[in-house]
Amino acid sequence: MAEEKGQVQADEQAQVETAKAEVTEDKSKAEIAGLNRKIAELSKQLDAERRAKMTEEEQTKADRAELEALKAETLKAKMTFELGRQLVKEKLPEELTDLVLNPPKSEDELSGYITRIKGLFKAHAANALEDFRKSNARSTPDTAGVAKVMTRSDFTRLTPSDRSKFMADGGQIKD
Repeated sequence: MAEEKGQVQADEQAQVETAKAEVTEDKSKAEIAGLNRKIAELSKQLDAERRAKMTEEEQTKADRAELEALKAETLKAKMTFELGRQLVKEKLPEELTDLVLNPPKSEDELSGYITRIKGLFKAHAANALEDFRKSNARSTPDTAGVAKVMTRSDFTRLTPSDRSKFMADGGQIKD
């Protein structure tokens, strides 16, 4: 009985410590978010002061550099979208877009990169095979062990649609 009370108290103490840690973590996250906002504001102010001190020619160069960066970013986004669209059109995994646009930057990342590509292609191949099987599956009705048999001469007298129906129903031709 005393052991159970001790265990309950220990569990309650652990829960209290966990709650305190969560509160401290939440406060830290809030403080970090506040500091990040303040850093962003100060960066904007610093940029504005630098711009004010620039000559007209320097401002033009800075504007041109900003436009070039924006143009490059827009082009990359457009190419990413187009690549994803083309992959989907070719029935390839859309996740391949990220792998193509973000190749590994070191040899350490290479094995994980290749593993991800293999996984995507194996999954894609399995899906394609399943789709192929579904599209080519014959739906022959169950004849319950009794096959329909017809002589070739009788079969040739049937209309083409009746011949198709006979064969689809599991019919067999006897010579």
